[in-house]
Amino acid sequence: MPKQQGAMKANRPLSIGELANDLARNIQKKDPRYDFFYNYPFPPVAVAPGNFFTDGRKTKALFGGNRSRKTTYGLIEAVMVFTGIIPKELKGVYAHEKELLDISPGGAHHRPRHVRIIVMDYGKHWNTVIRPMLLGNPEKNEIGLLPEGWSKWDKENHIFEGPDGSFLDLFSSDPAQVNIDTRNLRGASMDHTMIDEINTESTYGESLVRGTQLNDGPRTVTQVYCPQEGYDCWHYETFYKACYDAITKKRLPIGKQNKAIFSQQISMKDNPSISAEQIEMIVQSLRQWEVAYRVFGEYSYRGENPYFQIETLIKWEDQATVGRCCVVEEEGVDVERGKFGGVMKFIPGGQAAENGKYDETKFPVWRVWKEPEEGHRYLLSADVAAGNERSDYQSAKLFDATTKGEFDEVASLRIKMLKPGDFGQQCACMATIYGKCLLVPESNNTGEAFIDRARNYANLYTRISGTEKQDNKETTKYGFSTDVKTKGPMLETLYKHIENCGKVGEPFLRDRHTIMELQGYEERIKRNKENVPIREWGARAGSHDDTVMATAIGCRVILTEYYKLSACKLSTDKPVSLVDEHKFDKKKSQRTGAFSKLKPQKNFFKTQANFNRTHRNASR
Repeated sequence: MPKQQGAMKANRPLSIGELANDLARNIQKKDPRYDFFYNYPFPPVAVAPGNFFTDGRKTKALFGGNRSRKTTYGLIEAVMVFTGIIPKELKGVYAHEKELLDISPGGAHHRPRHVRIIVMDYGKHWNTVIRPMLLGNPEKNEIGLLPEGWSKWDKENHIFEGPDGSFLDLFSSDPAQVNIDTRNLRGASMDHTMIDEINTESTYGESLVRGTQLNDGPRTVTQVYCPQEGYDCWHYETFYKACYDAITKKRLPIGKQNKAIFSQQISMKDNPSISAEQIEMIVQSLRQWEVAYRVFGEYSYRGENPYFQIETLIKWEDQATVGRCCVVEEEGVDVERGKFGGVMKFIPGGQAAENGKYDETKFPVWRVWKEPEEGHRYLLSADVAAGNERSDYQSAKLFDATTKGEFDEVASLRIKMLKPGDFGQQCACMATIYGKCLLVPESNNTGEAFIDRARNYANLYTRISGTEKQDNKETTKYGFSTDVKTKGPMLETLYKHIENCGKVGEPFLRDRHTIMELQGYEERIKRNKENVPIREWGARAGSHDDTVMATAIGCRVILTEYYKLSACKLSTDKPVSLVDEHKFDKKKSQRTGAFSKLKPQKNFFKTQANFNRTHRNASR
């Protein structure tokens, strides 16, 4: 019997891609995991324009609270790249759909794909979290996300193998280990890597390299995590600041976001399966300091045992404002003669780092809420750090204490990359602008370099030391000493002042950083070697307390040594805007300070090398 036309074509062996497509179509009818994955219902927070699945950047971070579905979305993306199967609601939505379909079964350049999921450990993280989400949990009647046809498991090597030769491997990288050998991450190229929960920066960096070796496909890296490690975690610097304003906590306009890194914050409220009543029950069951990151997915300073009144501070945080950005251009500085002239120049638009012209990590940018007024009494207090990338922040607070017993924050400076001496000179210039007001630096350790630079400032704070005597006479010391004898009283003074202001309802602080640090400042009871309980104070793990200390120093001096504050007499120089800088008379005085040669609209600052060299010359 002659064969019918096309019989040879119909009976030819199917390609691997066609077999995979047939498998997908066949198992759709009898595989509950495929059905659950393919028909997964996505809320707008995941699929609306500008959100997780729709953004086309190669590196993405999804951080949020518990039960916010962040891990679920991360796993769906990993399964999607591994299988080449795009869920129904992501078709025409997923930003890398075209790249994925091209290398998937049936695509023009079909090839096996390699996807990696990095977990903290195999024993707990994989077995209790990731594995049930992929393969289901019968005990809880939960359906997994990984279709059965793609679930061939190599237990020894921790690899899933797909019918078209694709691989999904599980890699354990424990961030608790001091030294992680990232060479174990090398080798195969990756079409996609998902890192679940906070891990090391080296693990993330090596994962980025895995995709650069490919010429096609998504070549993406996704990090999902809960922001419980606080502001000192590298995730905050790398992911949060890529798309969010560190001060206002608002999402940056798309033009100001990092062009290579996408990040998005989600919370329990973004999970449609959890009711408002359930969320409220969860909030009530958590310790107060946990609510911010566990429920709302927010970075938070709130401590486990907060020393200050947290309810008052939370209200104040809502009232905090950014303030006007200002640089202090130093004029005619002569350290030996005690001359610290300066002019405030305001940056238009309020954003210091706009277009990279004002990098607040490298140059002192003040936040100003009120300009100096004739006859007012001001005080500038400072907490001094080492001034390098890994040190604490240099923090300065300028208060208006004209009314006795009251004071308000009028200016603030917070920066890491500024050496103590340069910090002292900048503060002395700012204090001069505010009528040569009382300058109160911390005197401990690195505070000595601050004081050495500002030692001839006209109104530097002094104290009488009764512990060090020369010829049976008490010794005069510069600066405020924060030791075991003074720390308790100064913190108590600030505590009572916050308590009193909370009753009135008027905050005396404007800076959000300060208010958040106050929320994370803790009082802990520990026992010494003799088993005697002792009190300790400090920021919770992963946080700073520099603005707390600067505020506490200022508060203590204002409320206990008010007689040292004098009414200011302002100079004739007025604050100006950098937009109108060309109107400023540069011939008034010879400028020798670090910020003395600002040019309109470009090259606003000298290099850091010139900055340091100028100050060294000025101090000789």
